Amino acid sequence: MGGLPTFILNMNRVNIISSDSTMGDLRKLLEALRLNLWNRVNFIQAREGENFETEEFLISSLNARHTIDALSFKIREKKEGKTIVYSGDTPQRKAS
Repeated sequence: MGGLPTFILNMNRVNIISSDSTMGDLRKLLEALRLNLWNRVNFIQAREGENFETEEFLISSLNARHTIDALSFKIREKKEGKTIVYSGDTPQRKAS
């Protein structure tokens, strides 16, 4: 999460899909750094099993195996069907 403030600083507007607890941690980080960047962030709260769609992507949230509540995200590009899964620092999980 440490690189996220710099990323936000370089963007006019950014969508962040995340769990409520992770967004709370980001809020604390930005406050500690005394950065008021919330006008650049469109926060979309995700829960396990929810699906999101943009012009270019289909996004699914999955529960992650972690010591705290965490989500992994499956991101599928619509045009070519390429898929990646972002899981953070969680252990590998069988595809479903």
